[in-house]
Amino acid sequence: IRAIGADAELASLVHYHLVGSIPGITRENLTALAVEHGVTLRIHGRVSDEELAAAIDSSDVICCVRLPSIEAASASAIEAMLSAKPTIVADTGFYSELPDDVVIKIDPDEPESAIAAALKALSEDPAGAKALGDRARNFARKTFTGARYAKALLALAEESEACRGQREIARAFGAAYASWGIRDSSPLIDDVAKLIDYFD
Repeated sequence: IRAIGADAELASLVHYHLVGSIPGITRENLTALAVEHGVTLRIHGRVSDEELAAAIDSSDVICCVRLPSIEAASASAIEAMLSAKPTIVADTGFYSELPDDVVIKIDPDEPESAIAAALKALSEDPAGAKALGDRARNFARKTFTGARYAKALLALAEESEACRGQREIARAFGAAYASWGIRDSSPLIDDVAKLIDYFD
């Protein structure tokens, strides 16, 4: 809201739609902030799958800039890319792993000026914005598939199974040492670590 409101041209161009459940106090604060900065804001709240799809389809740009980013992945960003929408993300966590040519990454330390610059650049280059969205969709279709997800889960299960011996050694010695009152600083801990490494 501050990014949009800081630029009169952006404030006149952008209609900001916030889709998803948020607490009432957050709704009140954002509404007041939008009024203060002259930004057109519509808070949709929790919506059905059909309404979410319609909101994504009617969007020109989607922002996924949750800070701090604590997700292992972002369903919102993936949906945005699959929908061929230019997507703005914070350059942190999962988002940092996305290729630079399929999303616009903003500096999480200077989000307002970076978001404003990204929105202006997209509005001034519709063809470039469309090409960005197309690249994002192609990347997402190849990357975020059920088959790849299942393959990654199977690989994780195999890796976990391969470490079973080490886990059992660590669990057994850990339980014994804890019952004896042995702390992390004990040289015995190093001995167990060497034994676990031996079985690696």
